[in-house]
Amino acid sequence: MTDNADLIDYLTSIGADEITHSRRTLLTHLRGVQGLLEDWGMTMPLCQAGLFHSVYGTEYFHGNPVAIDQRDRVRDLIGSDSEQLVWLWHVSKRSEFRKNLTEPGPPKVVNRLDGKTICIDDRQWTDLVTLMIADLYEQMPHRHIASQLRTRHRLRPFLAMAPTKAQQELSRYFERELGMRRLFGNWRRHLRTLAREWRKT
Repeated sequence: MTDNADLIDYLTSIGADEITHSRRTLLTHLRGVQGLLEDWGMTMPLCQAGLFHSVYGTEYFHGNPVAIDQRDRVRDLIGSDSEQLVWLWHVSKRSEFRKNLTEPGPPKVVNRLDGKTICIDDRQWTDLVTLMIADLYEQMPHRHIASQLRTRHRLRPFLAMAPTKAQQELSRYFERELGMRRLFGNWRRHLRTLAREWRKT
């Protein structure tokens, strides 16, 4: 595996600092996800997967600064375990994740590219869920309130699987930040209504 500074240099070399993602650059988002995972005490393979998680593109992010035929290169940089998570993140149909919470048997993901089922182990499943939580949480402050509320709804079924520190952070964010934003949004709508009524008089 490669030092983090060299990984950042690689991501810069493929243009991650110029690609737009969640109103910022892709590189900013990737580093933010890695930072959350590190702060939550996650393993090195998961943290490095966080730094690279979108480089092949994903179900929702259609940029792919690294072609899928460069998997060997990415594997050399971050190790096979990290790269496997990045690839799983690339192919996973995340809307199917919730089935693992209720259906019996080993965890699995659905490959969005060919529709086939991929069986994964418990460690990979937990890592994918933690990565999903970090990925969405990192973007929330940069999304409008309706999008943030949808994200909260998507994440809630998975929060019990999150590390304790992540659960605490998200609970505080949901209660404080989203509560204030909803209140502010309601006041803005109220003021717009008053302004329209005033113009009619």
